[in-house]
Amino acid sequence: MRRAWWLVLGLVGLAGGAVVAWQATSAAAGVKNDLVASQDLLGRAGALAEGPVSARLELVEQAHAHARAAQARLNRWPLRPIAAVPLLGRDVRVARAIAETSDRVVGATSGVAVAFEPLRGGRPTGPTIGRSSAALLTLSDVLDQTIDRVRAARPLLVARTPRARFLAEAERARRVAFASGEGLRMAAGLYGPPGSTRYFLAFQNPAELRGTGGLIGQYGILESDSKGPRLTTVAPYDALDRRTTAGVPLEADVARRYGRFSIDRTWSAVNIPPDLPTVGRLVVPLYRQVTGTRIDGVIAIDPLAVAEILRVSGPVMVDGTRLDAGNVASQTLLEAYRRYAGDNQARRAFLGKVARAAAPTPPTILGVLRIP
Repeated sequence: MRRAWWLVLGLVGLAGGAVVAWQATSAAAGVKNDLVASQDLLGRAGALAEGPVSARLELVEQAHAHARAAQARLNRWPLRPIAAVPLLGRDVRVARAIAETSDRVVGATSGVAVAFEPLRGGRPTGPTIGRSSAALLTLSDVLDQTIDRVRAARPLLVARTPRARFLAEAERARRVAFASGEGLRMAAGLYGPPGSTRYFLAFQNPAELRGTGGLIGQYGILESDSKGPRLTTVAPYDALDRRTTAGVPLEADVARRYGRFSIDRTWSAVNIPPDLPTVGRLVVPLYRQVTGTRIDGVIAIDPLAVAEILRVSGPVMVDGTRLDAGNVASQTLLEAYRRYAGDNQARRAFLGKVARAAAPTPPTILGVLRIP
């Protein structure tokens, strides 16, 4: 009799376990569906580039509702007690980390949608661009915290693939938000009193390689203005070389590695170090020493970047040649060398005209940065 009793208890326990497992599976599927729906809605909100902000915010709010629903499922029976189990609860804890952080990401995304609205169709200003930059950098910070939180939640088995996918997508989104936010922060400084901000614009030619991408064949000065940035100078690098009489101090490590190339005084060599911040710390004092003019930083672009500018601004005509996003790289990196074989001055003059014609304007800067 006692043996039969224990057998009955065992069968009841198995049945109860089966019910709990079935309920847990059903609840987990609901959590997954809510998180996928939240992600899809955020994607749709981001794709509404031409839609009103109200439509975007409606989609963001729906995404928020799904994220909250996922959290609610995770905080109810049977997933909540399962999460407390030291080993078996790992996958539930991963799902909880994703759901809770997704809620914060949705909130930060809403802030981005609101901040960007004044840039759509209106004239950009320093404050509006600055607010958009701050919103993107806030989103980047939230994504950074999200990545840390989810990475700290160790999966058991089921959550491994969803966790890895979530981390990869979050990291990609974080990089885009950070790069765009920093780019806009720089752009905001170019809206203001004329000359209050100046950047050395290095037109790099990868047909003649250097550490940061290519020889600085042409340079320009991008200067602030109340209506937005304007290009005040375009000239070949040797115009600076002819005026350079002394070098600038080099950091010990930089001097040890690259000093033999005269990077402290030769403009055709100044960007041999494969690190733009290092090059910037050379160009800023060297340019001031040579010209007596202050610059605040360095921006490097190449024909592929120019192609993105023309993709936004449209084609230009230079010396009878139509240049657009599809052919500007081949025209400047290949055809120019064939067309002006043996005449470097003519080739440089052509490339200088291309630089002037394709110089970034306020609308194209925002377009290249993929401002929605």
